[in-house]
Amino acid sequence: MKCSDWWRPLAIVVVVAVAYHNSFAGAFVFDDYQNITENPVVRAPLETWPALLINPRPVARATFAVNYLLGGDDPWGYHAVNLLIHTLAALTLYDLVRRSLLLPSASGTLSTWSPQSAADVATASALVWAVHPLTTQAVTYIVQRMESLAGLCILATLYALVRGASAADRRARWGWYGAAVIACGLGMGSKEGAVVIPILALLFDRCVVAGSFCDALRVRRGLYVGLAATWVILWPFVAPLLLGPVATLDGASVAARPNDEPTAGFSVRNLTPLEFVQSQPGVIVHYLRLATFPYPQCFDYNWPVARSAQAIFVPALFLMVLCCAAVWALVRRPRIGFLAAAPFIVLAPTSSVMPIQDLAVEHRMYLALAPLVVLAVLGVRAAVVEMDRRGLLGSSGAGFTSRAIAVVAVAILTILTVHRNEVYESAVKLWAEVVERAPENGRAHYNLGAELAKIGRNEEAVRCYSRALALFPIVERGHVQSVNNLGTELSKLGRAAEAAECYRRVTEVDPENATAYFNMGIELGRLGRAEEAIRAYQQAVQYDPSHFRAMNNLGTELSKQNRGDEAIEWFRRASVANPSDPVPLDSLGMELGRAGRLPEAATCFRRASELDPARATSHYYLGITLLRDGQGAEAVNEFKNAVRLAPDVRQYREALATAQGQVRRGS
Repeated sequence: MKCSDWWRPLAIVVVVAVAYHNSFAGAFVFDDYQNITENPVVRAPLETWPALLINPRPVARATFAVNYLLGGDDPWGYHAVNLLIHTLAALTLYDLVRRSLLLPSASGTLSTWSPQSAADVATASALVWAVHPLTTQAVTYIVQRMESLAGLCILATLYALVRGASAADRRARWGWYGAAVIACGLGMGSKEGAVVIPILALLFDRCVVAGSFCDALRVRRGLYVGLAATWVILWPFVAPLLLGPVATLDGASVAARPNDEPTAGFSVRNLTPLEFVQSQPGVIVHYLRLATFPYPQCFDYNWPVARSAQAIFVPALFLMVLCCAAVWALVRRPRIGFLAAAPFIVLAPTSSVMPIQDLAVEHRMYLALAPLVVLAVLGVRAAVVEMDRRGLLGSSGAGFTSRAIAVVAVAILTILTVHRNEVYESAVKLWAEVVERAPENGRAHYNLGAELAKIGRNEEAVRCYSRALALFPIVERGHVQSVNNLGTELSKLGRAAEAAECYRRVTEVDPENATAYFNMGIELGRLGRAEEAIRAYQQAVQYDPSHFRAMNNLGTELSKQNRGDEAIEWFRRASVANPSDPVPLDSLGMELGRAGRLPEAATCFRRASELDPARATSHYYLGITLLRDGQGAEAVNEFKNAVRLAPDVRQYREALATAQGQVRRGS
């Protein structure tokens, strides 16, 4: 690159910064929670690094861990790293395209491109790709750093191949080839889609550098052995597919990614390989449309499985035509053929027979978009040159017209990207847009409800949960959490009967769900249906013998029914099940006091106050018990402790005054 071209990389950096300046306002959303904010491997990397190394995507997860060590849960730092990765990818694409255009042909013929023209095409390609709205999900959605980092590594591998092939001496050549292997390994450790790197590199070598597969393998056999060796890094991903879950050092298991449960609670379809592959032609055609006209976009499409002949064969036929054109170009015009074939190769791992739960997600197009953009830029330039040859451009010339078109395109795409980044400002805003654009998406309604519940908009949350259940009735355990959450929001609104009915529906599908029985017991108790509440708590304890809260609530309901001995037994069991909690001890103490067993009651309250010295309630009840037992002076001390801890509670002050009066009269 000549010194006079210094402005080109700078322009790329500046334009990318402008396009993504508002991405820093983005919050953690959806899979960010499971992979970052709630991931123990990320939050305690120094203690859990062995688990990090043997889990899938260790490189990307390690970058999240570094982010957490430096900035905790502040999204700003995560967005800064994502933007840095994207900028580096754009710069790599720029120099990769520029150098590739200047390479001589396989026959030794010098390139027909001038350095200026090659730099123009490379600049336009890098800018259009970098600010295209279709890349936003891989940049602004924090967890999809995995996608952008893998994309950067793929570009870096190809770049190092070009530099190595162009190097003048053997040492520099193999230094670049070593860098290519390192980049390939980092890509494998970032996301499984990087599995295509050795294949993509060999095809690139054949089409752009060597001219044939035989020459590529003959000259760079060691490079391809090294690239293929990095496939071993994918073992933590492949092993569960072949052998089932693999235990990690921290006792967890590595589950196969395609079968992971959705992080936000609403079940996603389990697709067969046939259902997945027959749906992908329509998905890929949609991706191509978004590459051409990126609106409207959607975070979660809930893409339907293609079942009709029209939905399957029409897009499949269109893709077959494109594939045939790509094969023809690979034979007749290899460099163009590579650009036409590369998107299909990049998409192959996520758009073939491997059934991933989500049929369509935009971040899969992150790198696949790049060769399409380069192809489009070359096509526009060829058209402009032809128009100039025919004299249709007047005095403007091909160079000026091409640059003007590029500037306009980059400006429009930048505006669209800035607008697209705005939906990531909050989870509520993101899911509200999904609900608007995919109204039949039950998961979107569920997740919007969950986010609304977090900020106290309970009525709206109830409507969202109800809509989610209307779209996906509770017919399997994967939908249980949505009904539980609906019950929770109804409970907050005081709609106890409806909440109890939600929990009952959960127990019909999942009859051993102790949490549902516990929650149902609470609502039935509020409704005064004591016997039903008692049965619900008993079932909660039956299915979870350690559920001390259910034991404590069961004791409370039994006490209301004057079944004191049974209540005492359940309070005692609750205190044993969770000996560090003062609440069951207070409950046990009160019931013992009602039974006249004052010394035992006092012992319970003392233990509760020792567990939580700041618990005013325990001191208060201990004071009442001591006062009833004739220990007035000790009772006064406990009431004083209660007043000291909660001076605004009138009941405590009155009890203290009463006890002091009794002590004075007694003396």
